[in-house]
Amino acid sequence: MLISRTTEKERKINTNAYDQMMFSLFDINILGFKRSLCENGVFLGKSKIEFLSGLNSKFNDLREKEICGACIHTGISVDRLPGCEVMEIRYALSHDLLDENGMFRCLANSPIRENEVVIRFAFQFKEGKVIRIERTRKYLKIGEKDSDRTSLN
Repeated sequence: MLISRTTEKERKINTNAYDQMMFSLFDINILGFKRSLCENGVFLGKSKIEFLSGLNSKFNDLREKEICGACIHTGISVDRLPGCEVMEIRYALSHDLLDENGMFRCLANSPIRENEVVIRFAFQFKEGKVIRIERTRKYLKIGEKDSDRTSLN
């Protein structure tokens, strides 16, 4: 079982790394991920440089498209890396996915819609660095606030 007790200090430094990765997903910028990853971790079964290379290619593809909105959900993994934090970001690539107020609304764990790109990872942290990343399909959503939703107009 991967669930372990952490100190308040560990939670704070892990949260900083998690936040840095979240902002990198919003900005479509690889640098936040690069800073947050442990040098000798395993990320989707790859080394740090291999993982960053693949993610950067995905980011380059996204930059070439018109992103109308982004929505982030967070939770706790129940399949891969059980008990570890999950981050899911959904990018809307069509104005058809925006509501009447121009906001991109989406549900956690929902099927991917046409003109939507979804990135969902489970993260294992140690001493403020990510030591492992896995894809996850199932996670328990942690609350929902209006700040979980945004539009990139």
